[in-house]
Amino acid sequence: MMLAADIVYQPVLSPLHILAVALGLGALAIAAYLRHARTRPVRSALLCLMRLAAIVTLAALLTGPSYTPQSSVAPVRPRLNILLDVSGSMLTADVDDSTRLQAAIDRWLAPDQLDTLSQTFDIRLNTFADDTQTTTAAALSASDADLSRGRATHYAQSITDVLLTTTRRPGDDNALLLLGDGHDSDNRPLAPAIMLAKSRNTAVHTVVAGSDTQPRDLALIALPTQEYLLADEPGSIIARIYQVGLDDGSATLHIRQGDDDQTRSIRFEGRQSASVELPVRQSEPGVYEYQLAVEPVAGEAVTQNNRASVFLQVTQKRVRVLMLEGEPFWDTKFIAQSLRSDPRIELTQITEVTPGRRESIVTRRKDSPADLPRTLEAMSAYDVIILGRGIEFMHSPAELKQLTEYVAQGAGHVVFARGRAYDPDTPAGRDAAAALRVLEPVTWQRGLMQNLPLHLTAVGRAHAAFNFTGIPGSADTIVGAMSSMGVMQATDHTKAATIVLAEAGKGPSAAPAIVTMNYGRGRVFAVLGEGLWRWSFLPPELSQYKGVYDALWSNIVRWLAMGGEFQPGQQVAMRLSRASIQAGDEIGIDVTTRFTPPPNFDPKLTITDPSGDKQTVPLKSPSSAGRYSATLKPQATGVWQVTLDASPLADQPLTQKFSVYDLNLERLRTAARPDVMRSLAEQTGGMHFDVRDTVNLADTLARRRASKIIPPRPRYVWDHGWLMALLVIWLGLEWIGRRNSGWL
Repeated sequence: MMLAADIVYQPVLSPLHILAVALGLGALAIAAYLRHARTRPVRSALLCLMRLAAIVTLAALLTGPSYTPQSSVAPVRPRLNILLDVSGSMLTADVDDSTRLQAAIDRWLAPDQLDTLSQTFDIRLNTFADDTQTTTAAALSASDADLSRGRATHYAQSITDVLLTTTRRPGDDNALLLLGDGHDSDNRPLAPAIMLAKSRNTAVHTVVAGSDTQPRDLALIALPTQEYLLADEPGSIIARIYQVGLDDGSATLHIRQGDDDQTRSIRFEGRQSASVELPVRQSEPGVYEYQLAVEPVAGEAVTQNNRASVFLQVTQKRVRVLMLEGEPFWDTKFIAQSLRSDPRIELTQITEVTPGRRESIVTRRKDSPADLPRTLEAMSAYDVIILGRGIEFMHSPAELKQLTEYVAQGAGHVVFARGRAYDPDTPAGRDAAAALRVLEPVTWQRGLMQNLPLHLTAVGRAHAAFNFTGIPGSADTIVGAMSSMGVMQATDHTKAATIVLAEAGKGPSAAPAIVTMNYGRGRVFAVLGEGLWRWSFLPPELSQYKGVYDALWSNIVRWLAMGGEFQPGQQVAMRLSRASIQAGDEIGIDVTTRFTPPPNFDPKLTITDPSGDKQTVPLKSPSSAGRYSATLKPQATGVWQVTLDASPLADQPLTQKFSVYDLNLERLRTAARPDVMRSLAEQTGGMHFDVRDTVNLADTLARRRASKIIPPRPRYVWDHGWLMALLVIWLGLEWIGRRNSGWL
């Protein structure tokens, strides 16, 4: 309700001028009506009063009586989104002997500061690196190592994520406090995030931590092109050296294996990294460790990433592979071509060309029988058996049961190369399905899926099958660039022992596409569809991935057949899924007994990290007797050792080693970007600070917010349509009265 005390005056002219004009007009009105007062006194007086009332009203309106309207929007507490960079570069200790992360928390996000801020703002705490996550004030008290996560920083995406997940309210005046070093891994432009902040009336205040000086640094990554080699077979190790601050410099690489020590000089010539291919060859079977090291340069910040170890396993015999195809198709044709190009593989290919007519092709094995193996003994001559389609045309159900024994008891390995190996709509196919059901890693259902893009799972990224060393890009990037899976039979679910290496499709509807499963003493590998043969025909824009299809099938066969054989007299075998993995990836450890173990058999697995600390890792025993497994996600870089106590089946512990490497460009290129942080603040109407600044943040933000508040503008009382209409009607009636009186 508007009261008289709420009225203020904004006169158009000086009040004395308004009064003078009103008196003058009033005098003229009185003089005009006095001329007719003698003939019509009553009407003259009435019309004169109407004219005087109009003059008084106009004079009052000219004084500008106004009131301040009340806001229809209820006042709301402002929100403050806090976004803290917790990527690897924030662990750089260049803020008064503190890490950037710790300095940001201690000086800007201490508990008392957050409490003070919460008295004025609704606070939402977030951390970001690879992705954005909501956190709590209590979580910020953790150590830097626990807080820091991610191998990349995405500033633009993180700001956008926070803004889009903040619900908009009428009258909002929000702010975002960004604490970090401004180092974006992808150097993505901030323009989209700035435009979004402006559209949401959100000022981004920035606090930069760290020095913009980039110290010199080198980092070494070394991986074998193949982790398994034959005796006297040539192989290679790819060593890549990354540099910061040595664009026109060089590095010295040392390679040592046993007593052999070699040195290579690497020149960068303006490149951020340089690689060298190191030839290797061993004449005797065994596991060989190659130690590589880059000499530190003057002023190098971190030298722990200058060393790497590579393990190669050399075996005496070739891998014997049998491929069976009852319905010839492109997939098995190209798989056979890829395997023939691998000198480590002896391939026997048997194809049902027409009913009753078979074709056999034998590669690198003169004594290989060309006949179809029908007994367990005949099947055991092969390390790996690959099944195409139409297997019911080649084997009876009884013979297919021998195939399950070949895997379960004979430690053989089977690959389903085209999904289902039989036609479930025929009687013979249904009989084959019953015999092979225990070997299939999935259960099937009706329906087909077509042209689904592939992507690797976390386990798949670290799996030896997708070790594409020598081909540029990560396994994820390479598989994502390849053609999609052409046709896949729909699956119902995966079995308990199945490990999914790759999925087809995206989101919750993604289906398993490439899987593996332990069964008894052997393994099953399955490509649950067709169409991967197109990876052999790459368009020109993907020419850098040439050879990926050959590498995939060579890796699959070699992973299945090598690395886990029982040595003469050995009752227990231990096998690692990889010999070199990236920090944080998962490595699998499998333990297999040659025969059913005794009741008191209790194998114990001990892991020794590079610093010498030991931990016991529990072994899981699936339903199949004689097989045990464990998984590990090592974080520390260096050489790890796995020790198995398998008594009473083994008199001495079994040991194997593997190497963990880490290429974290966040820790390599650490120069802060204060210019980026300042520009972001200025373009969104925010303030920019250095992490060392002493600022009462709550008071500063409150004063900043108060300075932006625009007080409500007074509104003229006469600024209403009904009032102006009434005044016009009033003057119109006075005019009509004068006209009817004949005074116009």
